Amino acid sequence: MSSRTYKIVLSLLLCISAIGLTWLAVPRVKTYLKGAKIAREKAARVERKLSESNAVVAKVEARKNFDETAGATTIDLGSHINASLNSSFVPRNAEGNNLAELEEGTKTLAGVPFHIRGSIQLSGRDLRLYSKASFPLEVTNIQVSASCYKLHILHGSYFVKNLGMRIAKLVLHYENGATEVIPIISGQHVLDWWAPNYETGVREDWRAVSATGSELAWVGSNAYIRKRQPHLSLRLFKSTFGNPRPDLKIATIDYVSMDTYSAPFLLGLTVE
Repeated sequence: MSSRTYKIVLSLLLCISAIGLTWLAVPRVKTYLKGAKIAREKAARVERKLSESNAVVAKVEARKNFDETAGATTIDLGSHINASLNSSFVPRNAEGNNLAELEEGTKTLAGVPFHIRGSIQLSGRDLRLYSKASFPLEVTNIQVSASCYKLHILHGSYFVKNLGMRIAKLVLHYENGATEVIPIISGQHVLDWWAPNYETGVREDWRAVSATGSELAWVGSNAYIRKRQPHLSLRLFKSTFGNPRPDLKIATIDYVSMDTYSAPFLLGLTVE
């Protein structure tokens, strides 16, 4: 083989080799580009969730500390409170899964003043299954002794699994012996106390309560949720109900669980 022929053959072999290497590299390049696209989309979702969460928190914060009621009166739940804000009883052996960050005292949330000393915790099927503590299905004879047009409650619930369910009720006892019932419905007045603040990837009917007069009133965290599911927050809700008999004085109120999977709790009661 002449020197000239040798060079031509060598050049052809090098070209074939280069083409082969190129074809081998194509799948790797495609894989890299696909991975980079997924990473960018994931980062964008994280950024979007953070932005949405910050907007929700800002809205809640804006409704704090400014009393929008007209001479409302906070009701002291003290003698009926059966769980402190430091209590941790779900899951059974959990530590730090509590509302300590809320802190006791009189504070305005969602435009309404509430006197907070702890919670009236009611039972439910899943609470009995997963908790180390025992709670009643109802707490009765909460003293009110006042006439009002509105009742405001600060509340939450464990184990909200289904929406549109009556999970609790307020039974109003008037001084003349009459009674009225105000239902508390999941999805309308309250959602689970553990939930994301963002909307991305969350079903629309789980994002916020739907009833007029009900809204997210407080968001917070605790050591347990930060460790287990840091993308979630603790959430409490304010619900405002019209008094069915504003012409009569309310003597007492009963707070009653409907014994569903959910375990509702009441932190504040204010009449206006």
